[in-house]
Amino acid sequence: HPSNVGCISAAKIDCCVLANNHVLDSAYRWPADTLGALRDAGIRTAGAGRDAAAADAPAVIELSEKRRLLVFAFGCRSAGVPADWAATAAVGSPAVTKDSRKASIFRRLFASLV
Repeated sequence: HPSNVGCISAAKIDCCVLANNHVLDSAYRWPADTLGALRDAGIRTAGAGRDAAAADAPAVIELSEKRRLLVFAFGCRSAGVPADWAATAAVGSPAVTKDSRKASIFRRLFASLV
């Protein structure tokens, strides 16, 4: 819930993973309210976005001049995230995946890093 961002900020959380089975429990507009509140507080997000590309993209946390941490998050049906919650090109929501889709994303990522 967007009103909880103050608690998250006080705890000095760098990144919130939003691909889980409770992400759509809130009655507030998804994802605009939650993503906007986290962004405004400087908290990175992974596993959800305003569209499928943003939902699939990692949060990037700079660790030092030459190091960074990439945080990926994907909900899956076996963890209680229904397939119809998945973000699309036009609709924001959590990143939901089957194992084959997740593997494809990671193969592309690592191919681009090598």
